[in-house]
Formats: sequence, structure tokens, C-alpha cells
Amino acid sequence: MNAMTHAPFAFNAALTPGAYMRNCRRRAGLSIRACADAIAISPADRAVARQDLLRLEGNEPGDYGRLVRSLRDRAVFPFDFIQFSSLAAETCDPSLDDVGGEV
Repeated sequence: MNAMTHAPFAFNAALTPGAYMRNCRRRAGLSIRACADAIAISPADRAVARQDLLRLEGNEPGDYGRLVRSLRDRAVFPFDFIQFSSLAAETCDPSLDDVGGEV
């Protein structure tokens, strides 16, 4: 394992992507504000990043790919990107798989 990964949590069917990220952030001893400050470029970005983190950890629907990649790329706190992605995939609506017609 490298510095940005850790042993995965034991399987828990109730573990959501937001809960996983909150657990990882708290384990690192960081506040949402500190994480937002670490990935934001401007004061306006900090406010957006804080809101996005709150929404993600609150399990609100949304597209958090950019946020999570920023947290990973800037090594804000250790988490397993693959585990997060797997948890996020489990929350997708399967009825949307066929949207868009044939390819």
C-alpha cells in the first residue's frame, strides 16, 4: 500500500460513499473546512468545496467525481479511490443504464 491507501473497511452493506469519505477524513483528524482549503484555488472555490463535501458526506445525490479526484490528487487525506468508486457505483440507478439508446 502507498501513503494514500489503507486497509479497506470491513464489508458493511450500510456503508455509503459519503460515510466512507467522512470516516477517512475524521480518521485523518481533518475538518471539512481544512479539506476544502486544501483543494480550493480561490475563496469562492473554498465555499463551493465545503458545500460539496457537506453534500457528499450527507449522502445527497450529486456528481462528486471532480471533488474526490481533487482530494486524491492533492493527497488531502488517505482513502481508497477504488473502494469509494465501488461504493458510489452501488448507489447508481440501474434504470439509467439503458438511457441513450443503442451504441
